[in-house]
Amino acid sequence: KADLEADDFRSTLPRFDEANLAANLKLVDRLRAIADEKGVTAAQLALAWVLAQGEDIVPIPGSRKIAHLDDNIAAVDITLTPDDRTR
Repeated sequence: KADLEADDFRSTLPRFDEANLAANLKLVDRLRAIADEKGVTAAQLALAWVLAQGEDIVPIPGSRKIAHLDDNIAAVDITLTPDDRTR
């Protein structure tokens, strides 16, 4: 929370407590490692994982730029093995 401004609403969220943030950053590192193995971005991997959860689950990613939209669309072509989904 030290990096957040005093009026930043995130400072009130538990996920940004120092202990939680440290644990979440470890998860981000694991996500990036799997993404690197697959040659995709961490965001694309996250979208692919959501898409792999079932036909009744639909990600709704934000896309402020066309390049981000293109990256998001590319997540549809990422194949995740059962082991990938578990990791």
